[in-house]
Amino acid sequence: MWVDNHDEAYNWAKRKRFEINPRTGTFQIWTHAEVKESPDWREPGVFERYTREQLLELGVPEDVLPVVYNIRNEDELHDQVEKIPNDVFLYLLWLLQGEPIEDVLEVAKEERSVEAREERERSAFLNALIRSGSEITVISSDLELEEMMRHPLETWRLFLHPSQKKLIEADHSGPVRVLGGAGTGKTVVALHRARKLVRDLLRPGEKLLVTAFNLNLAEIIRDQLASMCTEEEMNRIDVIPIDQLARNIAETHAGIRIHCMMGNEEREALWKQAGDALGLEADEISFIRAEYERFILPEYIEDKETYLRVMRKGRKKKLTQEQREKVWDVVQFVESQKKEKGWYDYPDILRIARRWAEAHPGTVTYRAAVIDEAQDFTEDAFCLIRALVPKNRNDLFIVGDPLQRLYNRPVVLSRCGIDVRGQRSKRLRINYRTTEQIRKLAVQVLVETGYDDLDGGVHTADDFSLMSGAEPVCLSFAEQEQEKEFIVRCIRELQNQGVKLNEMVMLARISKRLNKYREALEEAGIPCQQLTTRSHLGDEGVHFGTMHRSKGLEFRVVFLVGVNEGDVPFTYVLNKALDDEESEELLKKERSLLYVASSRAREKLFITSHGRPSPWFRFKSAEKEH
Repeated sequence: MWVDNHDEAYNWAKRKRFEINPRTGTFQIWTHAEVKESPDWREPGVFERYTREQLLELGVPEDVLPVVYNIRNEDELHDQVEKIPNDVFLYLLWLLQGEPIEDVLEVAKEERSVEAREERERSAFLNALIRSGSEITVISSDLELEEMMRHPLETWRLFLHPSQKKLIEADHSGPVRVLGGAGTGKTVVALHRARKLVRDLLRPGEKLLVTAFNLNLAEIIRDQLASMCTEEEMNRIDVIPIDQLARNIAETHAGIRIHCMMGNEEREALWKQAGDALGLEADEISFIRAEYERFILPEYIEDKETYLRVMRKGRKKKLTQEQREKVWDVVQFVESQKKEKGWYDYPDILRIARRWAEAHPGTVTYRAAVIDEAQDFTEDAFCLIRALVPKNRNDLFIVGDPLQRLYNRPVVLSRCGIDVRGQRSKRLRINYRTTEQIRKLAVQVLVETGYDDLDGGVHTADDFSLMSGAEPVCLSFAEQEQEKEFIVRCIRELQNQGVKLNEMVMLARISKRLNKYREALEEAGIPCQQLTTRSHLGDEGVHFGTMHRSKGLEFRVVFLVGVNEGDVPFTYVLNKALDDEESEELLKKERSLLYVASSRAREKLFITSHGRPSPWFRFKSAEKEH
């Protein structure tokens, strides 16, 4: 349980309780503590509405009842985490978040009855240990322990909580949607589900599709699946980013010849050419481009008659019929130029691939698909997957977090022929990556915004972490030189504490801002390596990259640098908004980006600025601190 000097180890053990709960039969561990009587002026405890019998039935040990009844809010519940068994903590949090006691009791009884049936013939004590599998592993020898400890952190990340295991092992009647915050194990669940499907579901000749939004995460998923599956199993799994999948279909089957996949430079040139050719001012072209990218393209409008009569959902500026005709003329000019040049944007390729797949059912077919980062997929992407995977049991396993949406607008799965309502809509609530202190700070950035659930409903950030650690450091400096010196000093101190350089990352909102920080590290003799699709396998030094690049990765220590006013949020992007709706949309993506970057940290998070700090964090002045 604990290794320390003789006296310290005994003192630690004296404070701990190790018991089999007489009500639930589970093996529980918690720190015993005397609870003093609450003063009269204290607010009533949040659990006083529940009877002693109800809490005991949930699994609260009788000695822990005073601790529970003394808790007044969620913060105090997290403060008492060591004094409450882990299995009980989860149920108490659900109660605090408003779940009915009857529903929580039903879930608790269901989980315990399933586990009890599986282990009924084992001895009472071993049975209790096995049912507490989230905390305890029974090993038979020192050699076995040594072998386990030789595995890298990436292998340990594949650990499954019992609630995750049940989700992965279940036989589902159709598509399943799994939502969860950063660090709740969504990708781990997706990996295990993929392995389960290829081993137990696929018949000879059938293949499994595993897809994600970006290349970075697809590479990571492929590497981790290769460590979990046999070579024969990997040959039956296609791991490919959704855009690359669409391009393969468009080129191989639809006969499209792509001379150029458009980037920002090509888009700017094309719309400028349209403005020059048609004699339009820059602001007119900007409006028409926004109309095209935010309304015409997402709504699948491809002919003038449809555009003239359709309701422009989400667009506040009204247009006359004459104005709409002018917009359509410009759009047609842009489309003709793209076709003539052989230029394509990924939305074009996704639509081409989707239509080909819908028109040729069975030509390219997967038995099932696992989709990660689903929040950034477009409707065309989901419709393409639906066309490639025929409706069946266990056909689609969709994993995502709307709080991390950085690229595309919300979708409604039901509009794509994907029904995930009822029992096939799941939530992951336990954060396994970050400490509760880091999780709270990351979520605070999102407080002012609302998010969807990928199917027209509402999604909220209600996950939690059982891990506790140091509070994130938020410091503002007068000059950038002082900020850089602080970062170098922190990295040196962390090295002395045993943290490896490749377990740290330095992130900034804007790529060009990173150069000066990287130079400061290299001048101090600290090697650096840029974040790439393969850098998660490298060990050459401190990683550095943009906040966008960090998506799908994690590190022991994260430095968010140059978090200054104007950069966070990035005013250059916000100033492009043509109306209040677009401004709100861009602001929400900036908040999601900060949430993503902050939640990459497992143990320590440093947020630094110089000059005028970002208004989104509560910075302390470095001068006052020293």
